[in-house]
Amino acid sequence: MSPLRVAVVTRRAEPLSFRNYRERVLAELARGPLEARAFAPEAPVPPGVDLLWDPGLGMGRPPRALFRAPVPLVTTVHGLRHFSLPAAEIASGALERARVALARLRRRREWRALGGRVARIVAVSRFGAGEIESALGIPREKIRAIHHGVDHAVYRPEGERAEAARPYLLHVSSYQKKKNLERLLAAHARLPAGSRPDLVLVVPDYAGPPLAGPGVLLKSAVLAPLELARWYRGALAFAFPSLHETFGMPILEAMACGAPVLTSMVTACPEVAGGAALLVDPRSVDEIAEALSRLAGDARLRSELRQRGLARAAQFDWATCAAAHAQLFAEVVGAAR
Repeated sequence: MSPLRVAVVTRRAEPLSFRNYRERVLAELARGPLEARAFAPEAPVPPGVDLLWDPGLGMGRPPRALFRAPVPLVTTVHGLRHFSLPAAEIASGALERARVALARLRRRREWRALGGRVARIVAVSRFGAGEIESALGIPREKIRAIHHGVDHAVYRPEGERAEAARPYLLHVSSYQKKKNLERLLAAHARLPAGSRPDLVLVVPDYAGPPLAGPGVLLKSAVLAPLELARWYRGALAFAFPSLHETFGMPILEAMACGAPVLTSMVTACPEVAGGAALLVDPRSVDEIAEALSRLAGDARLRSELRQRGLARAAQFDWATCAAAHAQLFAEVVGAAR
């Protein structure tokens, strides 16, 4: 059987999560009859391919190659928070909010032109699929929800734990307003001073206001996966009350390491958590604080969430994710022949 030849849009600058997704899927697909040919967004589509796949779309501008592709086109859309959240929950200041509104208008205009050319869109969750359908007007039958995997060789309960002076709650995210750090910090400050665990924030490139409050520790450097796993394993619990996630990879990473998880009851968080986390209204400081207090003081609850989380994380792996992509690519190419 001749290999399926796929041209893959590969950007020089992209979020770490996008790159990890692309690399993990392609590594698994390389084990089978698939030949991937990387090309830059500004370059022409390589000749002799059967399919073009852009694995890194979201609120970014679609590259011109997608509009001129001579072969069937599949794109992965990682999230459309500009359409799902009020501008005030994405950006600070009138100028930044105006840019959010402008980006929303531009993406809609571009997708009106691109939507008819796309054979299929990969969404990274069922929530994401619904977001694409409602925001961009793409028919649901053109959207396939495929969950990410998690690297169980790195994110596992066995292994070293971070060395910390005191028990700690952990939060891991990129620096974005939607990650809801302000409410998490306010909730943590409400815990009784005598029994309050530390709050360790792993937020690479943090550029917000100075963090105040006893027991709040910021790690703004990018941590290698093995180091990050040590912090997950050592935590009393993992707190991730995000306002918007199209998947929420830290939820799975924490569960795979055995950390009890607190996360949001909105967007894709409950879908990924699958009944194995403590869910809160992310806009309620009271609910977040109450949940943090329960996790800090109830060892039995932590043990129960740990076991449920490990079982939930075991359902996600990159081989399954890649196999779903391979099936989708074959369907698209077969329909075009």
